[in-house]
Amino acid sequence: ESACGYSCSGGLMTAPDTCAATACGDGKLAGNEACDDGNVASGDGCSSICTKEGGWNCTHTVCGQTSCHEVCGNDIKTPSESCDDGDTFTGDGCSAACTVECGYTCTSNAADADVCTPTCGNAVKTDDEACDDGNTADNDGCSSTCTEEEGYTCAESHSCSSSTCSEVCGDGKHVGDEACDDGNTSSGDGCSAQCAVETACGYSCSGASLTAPDTCAATACGDGKLAGNEACDDGNVASGDGCSSICTKEGGWNCTHTVCGQTSCHEVCGNDIKTPSESCDDGDTFTGDGCSAACTVECGYTCTSNAADADVCTPTCGNAVKTDDEACDDGNTADGDGCNSTCGTESGWNCTTTDCGQTTCVEVCGNSFQTPGEGCDDGNTAAGDGCSNVCTKECGFDCDAAEPQVCFSECGDGIRANDEACDDWNTAHGDGCSSSCNATEPGWKCEAATDCQ
Repeated sequence: ESACGYSCSGGLMTAPDTCAATACGDGKLAGNEACDDGNVASGDGCSSICTKEGGWNCTHTVCGQTSCHEVCGNDIKTPSESCDDGDTFTGDGCSAACTVECGYTCTSNAADADVCTPTCGNAVKTDDEACDDGNTADNDGCSSTCTEEEGYTCAESHSCSSSTCSEVCGDGKHVGDEACDDGNTSSGDGCSAQCAVETACGYSCSGASLTAPDTCAATACGDGKLAGNEACDDGNVASGDGCSSICTKEGGWNCTHTVCGQTSCHEVCGNDIKTPSESCDDGDTFTGDGCSAACTVECGYTCTSNAADADVCTPTCGNAVKTDDEACDDGNTADGDGCNSTCGTESGWNCTTTDCGQTTCVEVCGNSFQTPGEGCDDGNTAAGDGCSNVCTKECGFDCDAAEPQVCFSECGDGIRANDEACDDWNTAHGDGCSSSCNATEPGWKCEAATDCQ
């Protein structure tokens, strides 16, 4: 069977042939060979003496050459395997193809499977590590044992890459580069959404630990920085300027501010609340009602403050200042002088007033209304009708109380009126003056001793 690597010799009629395999390494499996891969090199599955090497799987055809290949996962590390941990699982340091996985170190053990362990701090995160940031320092997010530290989150950009760890702002754990962490990501409470202390807003933060968040508080009322529970902060602790001594808004003011900035307050005229620089506030901005559009008391008015409601402004009759609610004001509350006790114009007078000034009233003769300074008023300014052109009674006349007055002469009163020819103190005939005083009797001559007699 030379095809199987044998040669035979020594055979006789009395003795059989002796057959033997030609040689190990001829590529022909024969005799006691466990394998023959066509060479006498070891480490390829079939040794130099044609015995099978551990960790290999060898096959052959009848009388043919042996073919050997490595078996991954059988606990035996072969030359082309970088590791063999006795299984074909991935993620345990030695892959299904018996290559060392990234981040692991594998130690060969001739008697047993390779032992693979992750190398913490080599910048390659393994499945056995929570993180690996390329160092074994603590307090940077990934600890010296490659565990994720509290207050941090770690991630990798791709498989077998280094971990990048960052602080978790808002988790209540003040770590790393965080200036504060108050357990939320809201701004305006002292610790911003980026975990920076809002010092520009007048805050300071303290007291944080891995188990407790920071406590942030506004520094002080009156520092000009609106913060915390302050409704306003105008940079002082004085009341009466819109923002009180405890940084609450005062009534009657309108306050504005920029974010974290100082509050600016100004008085609001016409809102029913009288503020220090207002002399009145009647709840509107109309003029002519006692309190002007600028909340100053208008001339002739007195305004009474009411803490619960708008100021009440009333004109003061008799103070020599005419208001819009008064027809006149002559500086007194007497009747009969043109402007009466309630500051109304009396009939028969003509009253004039300067702006916010005193009223001056004069009697008007001939307007049918007799005023105290007139002796009469018959509705005209003609003389000789009993009431003169200056409203005085003419001699010999008397006037009634009608409006206008009617004036008449009385015969026999001894006063010759304008419509009498004579008046001799009686109404008798035959004494020179007729009984009706309208003619001098014939043969008589009557003369007045003096005017109106």
